[in-house]
Amino acid sequence: MIQDGGAEPGAVRGRLKYAQPALDRIARRATSRIVGLRMEPPGSGNLLERLLLCNPVSWFFGRLRGELSLDVPVQVARGWRIPELCKRAQAAIAEEARRLTHYRRVVVNVHVSGTFSPDESFEP
Repeated sequence: MIQDGGAEPGAVRGRLKYAQPALDRIARRATSRIVGLRMEPPGSGNLLERLLLCNPVSWFFGRLRGELSLDVPVQVARGWRIPELCKRAQAAIAEEARRLTHYRRVVVNVHVSGTFSPDESFEP
């Protein structure tokens, strides 16, 4: 959970919490619009998913107020340019996270966990 106190003028005191599934959904929605890229399927058994990223999207609420850092595992379609797709994913996820959470600074770290064949079917 991410906690944020209401420090803005006129804000009601309390905490705002984002549950892990909400962050996962933000990243999945943003990456679903990028042809040639998909988020690591849940339960895929990929070593990166199992050992390094226990949650599909891991997060860190920065020391500076209003900073959100996301680690997102993705797969890239064979034959596509990896750096280009990852840059598009970073931009799309950051934009979606800023729009929905109102964090001023969003850092997106994309981890390429593997490749897939464009004709493979996948249901998130």
